[in-house]
Amino acid sequence: METKPYKRATDVLYKLVTIRYANKAYARYPRFKVERYGVGYFHTLEDAEKRIAELVAKDKKHTVTCGYSCEYYGFMIMEIPFDWELINCDYYAQRTRTYLEDGLFLCETKVSNLGYEKTSGELEPFKGRAEEESPFKVGDLVEVFHGEDVTLEIVCSLPASPAKVEQMYNNVLAQRRCWSIDYSDDSYVTLDGDEGYVNHSHPSVVNVFPVRRKVSDKLRKMLMAGLEKAQKGE
Repeated sequence: METKPYKRATDVLYKLVTIRYANKAYARYPRFKVERYGVGYFHTLEDAEKRIAELVAKDKKHTVTCGYSCEYYGFMIMEIPFDWELINCDYYAQRTRTYLEDGLFLCETKVSNLGYEKTSGELEPFKGRAEEESPFKVGDLVEVFHGEDVTLEIVCSLPASPAKVEQMYNNVLAQRRCWSIDYSDDSYVTLDGDEGYVNHSHPSVVNVFPVRRKVSDKLRKMLMAGLEKAQKGE
């Protein structure tokens, strides 16, 4: 597979974002609210991760001594280049890492969603994600983070493997099509209903979290029915 070399920036900062339940006590499936809060900027990934550990420890202490919690849902660390002209969105980053509410690392993106060399707009090519690099498998119930909403969904398929991406590139070249295989392909296919592929979405790997609340039998059966239909091509 021949792709143009993508030059990553080395002069970067690390932005830490907390994701919090809007109201954890009332968070129920199939959908509940969360909120994003910027915490700060750090020189190194290690500094940002250290800050996560400090926030988690401080929250545990406050919960015990004061009965108050920040109700963390999770954390994001975004690697952002300095002097990069295409950053105009809160989700643009050279690399994004997600963490659970206890600070445990969950997943990271494999490619940048920033244009190549600041101005050309070309994106870093996605070369595939091995199955063992995906925290979830087909059939898993998951929480999908959609900005301010979290929805209960089921994994229908994983990000394309390196072999699958190689095949995709070859098909593009054979058909002389102009099509980029990029960060958007480093995503799951998930379903949020029982109508098969009609209910699908393509969340980034870093926007998918494990189920942490009670799932009713009704919701579980609905999502399983949707997966069965999708697998049958319906």
